[in-house]
Amino acid sequence: MTMRGVGNVGPRGGPRGDILVVFEVEEDPRFERDGEDLYTEVLVTYPQLALGANVDVPMVAGSVTLQVPAGTQSGQVFNLRGRGLPRINSSSSGDLHVRLQLWTPDNLTDEEMALIRRLAEVQKVPPARPKGLWSKIRESLGA
Repeated sequence: MTMRGVGNVGPRGGPRGDILVVFEVEEDPRFERDGEDLYTEVLVTYPQLALGANVDVPMVAGSVTLQVPAGTQSGQVFNLRGRGLPRINSSSSGDLHVRLQLWTPDNLTDEEMALIRRLAEVQKVPPARPKGLWSKIRESLGA
């Protein structure tokens, strides 16, 4: 960044010089960066996705609470406007994009296993998803 006219006075009382400022930004393994926008992934449980929950989402400084609505699908992305990095020479900030991923435990207790088996008896097959726009277009074109 160049700050024009705020450097030292030039020789023989000449005009002030410029200051060149170089920023070095340390990477944070919790985030991917695209300009001022940040991308992160948060692990959530099946009950949190199915029933809805308040989930803490990390930010560069601190965290923010995301209200996850009931019936949220794994992989869904929520955009938190203005929660990314600050824009240079602006009062605004980029966005924080949060992808929710289903966490599957690898060591279940006996009680958890019994509950999941009971759920499997009740939920036999996932419902068919409605066809998307591109599937309908492909179908109408006979592809």
